[in-house]
Amino acid sequence: MEDLRRCWKVPYIVFYCNLFEKKLDLIDLGLNEFEDALIEYCGNECNITIVHVLQKLPKPSPTDQNRPH
Repeated sequence: MEDLRRCWKVPYIVFYCNLFEKKLDLIDLGLNEFEDALIEYCGNECNITIVHVLQKLPKPSPTDQNRPH
């Protein structure tokens, strides 16, 4: 759990979600709320916050998956 709270990527995910909140029809996320949701989700509990975010984020198109990085 402490590793997750120290991970520099988590605040960026929350920032991205809040930046595009209206465009992607996302819920307003707080950092602590999102960290708690990730911890619950990692424990195999279905967390509505994580499910909502995963459903709303854009999915790569099949052509994007074949592009070299």
